[in-house]
Amino acid sequence: MSSESSETGRRRRSRLRVRLPARLVTRTDTQPVVLEDLSLHGARVATSTQLKLGSEAVLEWGNFEAFGEV
Repeated sequence: MSSESSETGRRRRSRLRVRLPARLVTRTDTQPVVLEDLSLHGARVATSTQLKLGSEAVLEWGNFEAFGEV
């Protein structure tokens, strides 16, 4: 099932828009990123480097962390 409502074109759950310093840890690298928004099922980060789609990563910000896939 899509995370977007086909009826209205809007998300069923909202995203929390933030601008927080964070870091992204992969198996091969750790890099600073900016956490731009966060939701129950994902996050958006800004980075100056290219991220490999499908790679596993841990996003760390403040006292929190989340595991996911790019």
